[in-house]
Amino acid sequence: MYLVDREDDTYIPGQLREVLFQKVCNGNIKGIGKPKTIDNEHSRSYRHPKCHLVHHWNPFLIIGPFHIEVKFYEPFRTIIHEFFTEKEMDWIMGYSGPRLTKSREQKISQAALQIKKSKLGYKSGVTEGCQFWFNDIEYPDKEKYTQISNEGQPLEYEVSPAVKDPYKYIVNHKMLYTISKRIELVTHFNVTARHAATPYRTTNYGLSGIFSPHLDTWGYEKGAQITEDRKELIRTGDYMATFQGYYKDTPGGGATGFMNKNYEGTVGPKKGSAAFWINMFSCHEKEQRSIHAGCPVLKGSKWIISRWMFSWDQWKSWPCYLEPMTTILPFSGMST
Repeated sequence: MYLVDREDDTYIPGQLREVLFQKVCNGNIKGIGKPKTIDNEHSRSYRHPKCHLVHHWNPFLIIGPFHIEVKFYEPFRTIIHEFFTEKEMDWIMGYSGPRLTKSREQKISQAALQIKKSKLGYKSGVTEGCQFWFNDIEYPDKEKYTQISNEGQPLEYEVSPAVKDPYKYIVNHKMLYTISKRIELVTHFNVTARHAATPYRTTNYGLSGIFSPHLDTWGYEKGAQITEDRKELIRTGDYMATFQGYYKDTPGGGATGFMNKNYEGTVGPKKGSAAFWINMFSCHEKEQRSIHAGCPVLKGSKWIISRWMFSWDQWKSWPCYLEPMTTILPFSGMST
């Protein structure tokens, strides 16, 4: 592991941002990393991207390991090839396609969007596609959030669990639940506990569909004010990692572009594969090098399924290091 200096490179002037965004999406800029170590030539950040067969020493996976293509080792950014089966992709398309809508149950409020944009220094809007949120499993006993802050003050909530069995859940979609358990196998992140992850979101971007540069992490654990539609963060922690799957090929464009200086690059979209990256340092500070955007769709359309892992339920597999601002290392079990 190595320590990195805290750098907030997320603000980029408008005109320069447009040029950088275009060059990253076109593949004209590819970062090589900038490690803060004395022995730079042996740093993971300078290791050339390569493929691994990942098994985590699991007897089942040793026979059939995951196919991993690492884009960056620090911060960890990777593509998991051949993750979905044809049956799973057909089911996701068939189930979510007719239910796509511009309005969504877990819609980010305009106030929340403006807060996030002001922090990042971006003024342009978002050309976002149609979306649908759905869950593999559901916990029937709900927690109650009661606002305790006065009007005009930063939002504060009190949580009354009032649940008879906090571990009782119902499987809504068996196939989706199977995908969740596979995500846990490959990433070692918990996505099925009550406070472990968001529901799944499937999104369709049409021609020219883009998503402006942003960080998935909200910043709640380090003092960022929450909005009403983000009140659950007081129980879950912040968005620690991102899983993004592709169940249709995009003939042109549509990649996810990472824009932080020296860490530029793109991932996806390729049918059957999934992208995975870390959004936080081990001390739960924002990982600024994970700023990313949705590159415009130039031909056809883009279909993705996304899920975000929360931080506090990952304590067993991803404990904090003693030193602050320490990069979370790639998971073990990758053959070299």
